[in-house]
Amino acid sequence: MEGARANDHGCHVSCSEQHEPRQPRSWLIYNVGEKRTMCSFIESNIAGFIVGVISSALVSWVFYTKGKHDARRQHTRSQMDSVRLALARCDPTQKGAGRRGDDGLEPTAHWMGCMVDVLERTGAPKEADAVRKLKGAMEQLIRDFDSTREPAIHRLKEKWQIQLPSCR
Repeated sequence: MEGARANDHGCHVSCSEQHEPRQPRSWLIYNVGEKRTMCSFIESNIAGFIVGVISSALVSWVFYTKGKHDARRQHTRSQMDSVRLALARCDPTQKGAGRRGDDGLEPTAHWMGCMVDVLERTGAPKEADAVRKLKGAMEQLIRDFDSTREPAIHRLKEKWQIQLPSCR
């Protein structure tokens, strides 16, 4: 039908039937409901404010706590990497300064003692105990020092490197 258009009851102009108008489509109805009073508006805003404050405080506390633990763990990793570096630089066949500028057992053992204090102060007791044991083993080697046992001393150094706890 050319030029046909809908009338107010949903049929086309050419419809000659007499019938009741159709019900309006439900999706066209905008139900505004009751008018909101100023009191209910204030109550809903206060409730929203309280929920927002509580949720933001909870979320910020969780992220702060997690971040603090991550930072502490990263700091401990860095300190243990320093211990590994000092052990790698140590020339266990020398008591004092090494031949190639590496530290010998005495300076390295002293440095390990300082690192034990640092690890204890920064809240890493497990790592502090491991470094304390390493320092004790170095001091024992210094007391029983015999430079002729060079291969055995290097194997002992490799054993120390393996025994250090991994913080990864």
